[in-house]
Amino acid sequence: RPPSLSKNPGNLYEVLSRTPLGGVGRHVYQTRWTTKKIPDCYWKVTRTQFKCEGKHGKAWGLLFWKGKQVSEQPERIRGSLKYSWNEGRSEGVWDYENPNAKRAKKGKPNTSE
Repeated sequence: RPPSLSKNPGNLYEVLSRTPLGGVGRHVYQTRWTTKKIPDCYWKVTRTQFKCEGKHGKAWGLLFWKGKQVSEQPERIRGSLKYSWNEGRSEGVWDYENPNAKRAKKGKPNTSE
């Protein structure tokens, strides 16, 4: 299977360069957002520039966080090489009725008295 048809996560430019129009109009997300159970977060790509056969470049877009657009205008997408990216939107469970509730941290219970 050629790399251009791969659906596997990769850096932002690898994911976008294998789509028509260089990913413009596509939704992409950092895979760690799903790992952290942060749902419905993504960038809507507005412009791309590639170099090194689509492994590096620059990309701009609008950020949507928990379903709401937070970018007023297109901005440079950061973390493009540092994190793993995929097409679509992040998935997870979010308590919309109590959005400020903190999740319980895993670890040893506090037994000091």
